[in-house]
Amino acid sequence: MTRLFLRLAAILLPLSLLSAAPAAAQVLIQKPGESTEYMVLAVMAAGSDADMDRFEAAAEAAGYQPGRPAGPGGAKQVMIAVMPDADRGKFLKFYHEARAGKYGNLTFRVAITPWAAVQEERDFIDEARVYPADDIPLPKK
Repeated sequence: MTRLFLRLAAILLPLSLLSAAPAAAQVLIQKPGESTEYMVLAVMAAGSDADMDRFEAAAEAAGYQPGRPAGPGGAKQVMIAVMPDADRGKFLKFYHEARAGKYGNLTFRVAITPWAAVQEERDFIDEARVYPADDIPLPKK
């Protein structure tokens, strides 16, 4: 279901916007031990209903459009897509505050795709992978 939500977000997101946006506007990362650049597509948060409600409300207040696609095994989660024209600094601040527990005790996962797939206009959703947030360190700025 998470992949379906990512696919729907990609439909709403013209590929021309992705390729036109400068790399500095993207949330690009490198996985530890790799030289490949990846673009962050989405962040998923799971936890108690109250904590997910708090996270979802904070995401909406920050200008994100959270959704509630089922997670692995049908688990409840909140997901926010990281649009390429989003404010990189604002997103990273929100993400790190959430990871630090500002909105409750949540477990995070991060969806990434190779930046080259986006630039080359390949099906970047098919190349996307989801990792536990601890495996994908996001920059502070």
